[in-house]
Amino acid sequence: MLAAATGASLLAAALAACGSTVCPFGNISRTTFQGSVTDGFGVHDVAIPAETDLEVDLANAAPSGQVAKADAWLTTADCARLFDTPYPTASGAPPTPLCRVFLGPVAAGSVSARQKVDAGRYRIFVQGYTANQAPATYIADVGIWGRSCTINRNFAP
Repeated sequence: MLAAATGASLLAAALAACGSTVCPFGNISRTTFQGSVTDGFGVHDVAIPAETDLEVDLANAAPSGQVAKADAWLTTADCARLFDTPYPTASGAPPTPLCRVFLGPVAAGSVSARQKVDAGRYRIFVQGYTANQAPATYIADVGIWGRSCTINRNFAP
């Protein structure tokens, strides 16, 4: 009974702190996208809420042992095609993007640094390598970070 009362007190204190001037900086939400690409690309749109001082990161995962490769990018929502040339170039570097890029390339098994962005719509590109002989399966997600007390913090503890 004492543990339940202590837990309730801690929860009340945390909620009261969030109702004060500033909530702690942390992961507010994470939106996940999945699919597969061979030598083309997949796109997914994401909305960033209207909150002050938000930052986002981009994560890219693939099944263990997968040989085919794909990199994730965060671009403007109006980007229809990110690259015109083979991906990556013969030197191994990404070609020059055709659109504004906020994050990327993010290789499988990696998470980008966080980047400040404005509220609005953005597009995730998952670009398959031209040399892929089989589909590259991916799970990409956008993490939204900030001090919001109004957005549901839907991440696992």
